[in-house]
Amino acid sequence: MIHPTVNYGIDSKELEVGGHLGLFYLFEQSLVGFGFEYSSVHSSSYVRKRLTKSEASTSIFFGSYLGKGIYLQNELAKGLANSRDFGFALTVKFVLN
Repeated sequence: MIHPTVNYGIDSKELEVGGHLGLFYLFEQSLVGFGFEYSSVHSSSYVRKRLTKSEASTSIFFGSYLGKGIYLQNELAKGLANSRDFGFALTVKFVLN
């Protein structure tokens, strides 16, 4: 899956356009995957603090089925700026079949 990301930076007062490239596998009531993000929510000031310090990060995520095509996702992000750059996010994923 490849898709664009758009975030509004509270601190910068600007829209930030980025992208996500990832692979995931759906099975029964769950999903698991990994991805690479550039200027996504991980690295924006959307909540006044970046989840990772770098604009580029990689992540692993696990999701639980909520309803038709909707998953609650736990995500551990690793920024690519330095070895101690980690973040965590709880997100909702919409999967179109």
